[in-house]
Amino acid sequence: MPAANVHGDGLHLQLSGADVNFLAATCRMPGIIVLAAAARNGPGTGRIFAVTVGGNSGQLSWQAPGSPLAGAIVDCAIDGGYLLEDGADPSRWIRVSVYNAYLSATGNGAVMLADTYNSLGQIGGDDVTAANASSGVAETTTFTLKNLTPSIITGVKLWLDSTVAGFASLSVSSDGANYYQPASAADPAALTWSSIAGGASVNLYVKRTIAANSVYNPRVLNAINFSWNGV
Repeated sequence: MPAANVHGDGLHLQLSGADVNFLAATCRMPGIIVLAAAARNGPGTGRIFAVTVGGNSGQLSWQAPGSPLAGAIVDCAIDGGYLLEDGADPSRWIRVSVYNAYLSATGNGAVMLADTYNSLGQIGGDDVTAANASSGVAETTTFTLKNLTPSIITGVKLWLDSTVAGFASLSVSSDGANYYQPASAADPAALTWSSIAGGASVNLYVKRTIAANSVYNPRVLNAINFSWNGV
């Protein structure tokens, strides 16, 4: 059964060694802490289901917001970290820490997911002051893509989400010198890495450019997408 840091959550975006989380999660089910949620879940309310199979409790599954189907049941009877995947789209996963002493044998609980603003490690760096917005500013943040699985992953691609407000201000680079604004995985400017070994990481540079005389806005989403082949 899936443990944490395998399958869809095997490649982590990190800043100074800490994971960058794209969604804030609030779980209404005792005995479960949501450690991370895939951005592909989107904001909304998903649900964790607990069942008892063959007399064994601690069996959990995940249904992402708006999904028609809960995922495969995962044996979480031993305290620890686990990956729960949606039944219709396994890339819509959550990573949880389970404490069985507090977990109900059956039932379900809501998990509320929300976009994050001003969170630690947010894409594009820190807040922009009024003075910065008036004069204009460009800042670069160095992230890493780290393969936390023991296996090699291949065909890594990274691009920007062109549908969100922050797209125009962002550009990305794999070498810190040449910056691009790839708008899809098929874009020739998409960043690519042929492979990343198990436990290894590669650098990612994100530049945010705020034009002079920019209008104040406290809620601008920045987003990147990445994909790979592997476990």
